Amino acid sequence: MRLFRFLYLSTFLIFPLTLQAQKNIKLEGIIGMEGGELFSYDLTAYATAKNEYKGKVRTYAYKDKEVTAEVVLKVYPEENKVELKETKILNNMGFKSNVTICLVRAVLTYEPGKGVLKGPIITQTSGDGAYCAIGNITFMNGAGIAALFKDEEAKDTTTVEPEVVQVKEEKPIKTQKKKTTEPIVVKEQTKEEPVIAPVEKPKEITSGKSETYNWESKELIMQLWDDNQEDGDKVTILHNGKEILKDYLLKSSPKRIVINLEGNEMHLIEIKALNYGSEPPNTAMLEIFDGTKSYKIKAYNDPGNAATIRVLRKFN
Repeated sequence: MRLFRFLYLSTFLIFPLTLQAQKNIKLEGIIGMEGGELFSYDLTAYATAKNEYKGKVRTYAYKDKEVTAEVVLKVYPEENKVELKETKILNNMGFKSNVTICLVRAVLTYEPGKGVLKGPIITQTSGDGAYCAIGNITFMNGAGIAALFKDEEAKDTTTVEPEVVQVKEEKPIKTQKKKTTEPIVVKEQTKEEPVIAPVEKPKEITSGKSETYNWESKELIMQLWDDNQEDGDKVTILHNGKEILKDYLLKSSPKRIVINLEGNEMHLIEIKALNYGSEPPNTAMLEIFDGTKSYKIKAYNDPGNAATIRVLRKFN
């Protein structure tokens, strides 16, 4: 799922005359994510200082299902580099991806005369910069790129539209039940047996194996404890890279934590193992609550490693 971005300049400033010729910049390109997904990535920005721009960016496979975010560009003409940084998600109109995409960060390289600006990206949560996914960006409209570097020999490649992968939504095939003329046999019940409800096993997470949850509440309530017996296991809990519970000795009675989920669309909660108790590995039982819904999780690791919970909060 995609939790994305674009940018809008709310106030217009009075610029020096030297900035007027490059006031409006428009870049059109493709963003490719790990796993092979391709999305259109269109950027419009305005000069706010010499070699600096602010604006908005749209990411989409379908134009009516897109993410808009604020973006800042810093141009380094001598190095043929552009630093791109999305700063805030403005809205999500139903954009979806097979990987979790947060705010895009990139250092792009310009090839003089070719009208191409490209480079690898990483996507991170805002503020602390917790990792989400990787990919690459390629801008191909030479006129917009040349305006950034004042390269009049740049080739305009906008005559070739970037191919956007359109995924057709297939309707489920309805299967009809075959009619049968066989008689219905009612089995005689000789003894009434009790109905036993199945016990849901907790999800198990460890380093390299995480769990992702779609979230509706503005907060996450967590309870954690030692499931078997108190054997000296210690953990540290991090929210988007910041410690919220440090060097905690797990006990048989639950420890309650309330985590505020406002501000970001993507939240990373890490349970870091600090030691081995008397019975390795370091193991913590957790239950997280989204309003009336709850999920049980078993986090285990060797010291120094962390288990990760990804929370995708519904963005209004």
